[in-house]
Amino acid sequence: MENTAFGHLRWTSTSMTVQDALTRTFHSDVLTHLALYRIVDVPLDVVDRCSALEELSLELVDFLKQDMDAFFSGTWEPRTMRSRKTELKSLCVTLSDPLFHFISLWITSPVCNLSVASLQRFAASMTMEYYDHGNVDRILQACAATVQIFCFSPTFRTNLDDVGQTMNPINISGLSSLRILRLRVGVLAQALRRLNTHARQSYLQWIVELLSQLPSSTAVTEISLKVSLVKEKEMAGVNGVVDMDPWHRLDDLLASHAKHSIRQFKFIALEEEFDLPDDAARIIRNAFPQLQEARILIIEMSKAISGFFSAPDDGEFLERVKIR
Repeated sequence: MENTAFGHLRWTSTSMTVQDALTRTFHSDVLTHLALYRIVDVPLDVVDRCSALEELSLELVDFLKQDMDAFFSGTWEPRTMRSRKTELKSLCVTLSDPLFHFISLWITSPVCNLSVASLQRFAASMTMEYYDHGNVDRILQACAATVQIFCFSPTFRTNLDDVGQTMNPINISGLSSLRILRLRVGVLAQALRRLNTHARQSYLQWIVELLSQLPSSTAVTEISLKVSLVKEKEMAGVNGVVDMDPWHRLDDLLASHAKHSIRQFKFIALEEEFDLPDDAARIIRNAFPQLQEARILIIEMSKAISGFFSAPDDGEFLERVKIR
């Protein structure tokens, strides 16, 4: 269900006939995929009673305030509590505070009829005002034994003194079934810099710290990284050439894993951050000599920076991978 008009569509503003028809469809035993986009005031029961659901996508969605208040006060109960929860295979969320916080608590709670314990694919995009990664981690740890594909687009504090810092960071060290890891870092911040609302920062330290969690026995075969390099360009000074020398740290880290499991590392840069985009591949390639030698490095240039949530060339982030 998608709202294509400017602004959000209120569930409660639609007629009862439309609400009833949608609810019956959502709760049928043949509906396995549900995507809600820019819909607000959605009754929690509408999603909770989807008995056949396998894939759920919530993008810029809001639930009824009275339902969320009742949940936080411990008084919310599902209309029907099934003896067996509906096991989701895929969950994609693009939400802001406090919705991310609410969803992470509700969908992992005993009163929710949906379960994320068997998730095979989890994609989380965080919006500009939200940097508590603990709510992402709550869902991630609930599916730690089964998740095979994890896509994460985080946000960070905008204060220069807090560059790269987060609250309650995520932990990927125990994701025993993880095969594909996709990270999109700093792309939204780069869009905001056009409005002079965001500080320039390098995300290398956060990326290295996160990937350092992967055990030497990791089963991860593919890592994709889409990242803003505006700080690296700033550090280069007057010549304007992106300074990729510090990224040798990531090359060293991933090269050790490449000996065991990693078969592809895709680095996606923003074309507009390079004065001469044709030189970008050479500059990036020089930062990853070991991965280049191992023939697992793939370099791509992205034209899109606007349309952070659904940019046409962002297919690598939420690309559908067949799950069994």
